[in-house]
Amino acid sequence: MEKESNLTSLLFLLENELECKTDGNSPQELYQLWGVCLYYLYRYYSTNNKKYVDKCIQVYTDAISSIIINKEVSVSLHDGLGGFYFLYLKLSGNMLIEKDDRLETYFSGKLKTSNSNLKLDLIGGVFGNYIITKDKLYLNIAYKLLMQFSTELNLLIESFQKNEGQKELSYKERYFLNTGLAHGWAGKLQFIIRYYNQIKNEFVRNKLIDISNNLYKHIINIRQDNHKLQFPSFALYNQFNVKRLSWCHNDLGIAFSLLIYSRQTNNKNVEAIAIDIVDRTCDLNINDNIGIDDPFICHGTAGVALIYYQIYQITKVTRYYDKSQYWLNISYDLYKKYESSASDIGLLQGLSGLGIAVQYLEGEITCTDWLELIQLKI
Repeated sequence: MEKESNLTSLLFLLENELECKTDGNSPQELYQLWGVCLYYLYRYYSTNNKKYVDKCIQVYTDAISSIIINKEVSVSLHDGLGGFYFLYLKLSGNMLIEKDDRLETYFSGKLKTSNSNLKLDLIGGVFGNYIITKDKLYLNIAYKLLMQFSTELNLLIESFQKNEGQKELSYKERYFLNTGLAHGWAGKLQFIIRYYNQIKNEFVRNKLIDISNNLYKHIINIRQDNHKLQFPSFALYNQFNVKRLSWCHNDLGIAFSLLIYSRQTNNKNVEAIAIDIVDRTCDLNINDNIGIDDPFICHGTAGVALIYYQIYQITKVTRYYDKSQYWLNISYDLYKKYESSASDIGLLQGLSGLGIAVQYLEGEITCTDWLELIQLKI
């Protein structure tokens, strides 16, 4: 009863906040509205209450009208046009809205013409757009970017080793040396595994195996296995190297990706390393200095709870389920204390993602397609 009360209370407050924040929107908030629509859609699935699907379609329709006349188009998956395309395909596929050929042409055209600006992140990146469109154009782009990334990463690490790291990291260097799930090595390792499973060309598959093995080697080389948190946010030399427990950075995302990698390669040694990383984090709580101060997915407790829960789904180790429930309960407590004016509305760093995450963790929704968008699909 207490869990049901926590969930009901949080969703009631959250929906009131969303109602206030979906009226007048800045350009950034406009592109985050697809996450709000996804929240309403999943709420409809869990309650069968038509008011949620009506709200979803209303917010979606108003947002699309504004986006089409907006000259500055973001193509990002998590806060841009990519997310709206995912939502459009989901709504039209379930016959909640009619298919619109002109809108599909607009979506795919904008995504394709923006290829050169896309990073190799699953969130907002080329593989995210492949997930949405199933257009193999993005796989070809991904292959070229992966080869470029792997070459430049090796050269960069070689350069740092020769110079003993005595230089400031540039923005580009920090991008290449990011270790996390959201933008870094862990995310790219998972990206490669999912990419590998989509293609049949043996030459490309062998290249992907080489890159994934190289990334795994880099990850293991920076492991500090005498600590509970064993990985820095960036790979080298104590620059920008805050250790934290989160979805986006550090140990949990790395452990999840290594677990996926171990299943793909059937490597029990990698699996044991991944489990050891997770086990050490289990001793940490909200009172430790681990960089958590919000209840959301990206940097907060909901993301931590989701990773523990997905690892539990793979391993069936009850300790990980217990940790997911611990961080879920902390999410309820933190949301009550969180300053509502500071709340984002988006999927990763805001209210809609929190709402979807707590429903999933409480078993209220069974949809898992959204987990692929945040690299937690099993």
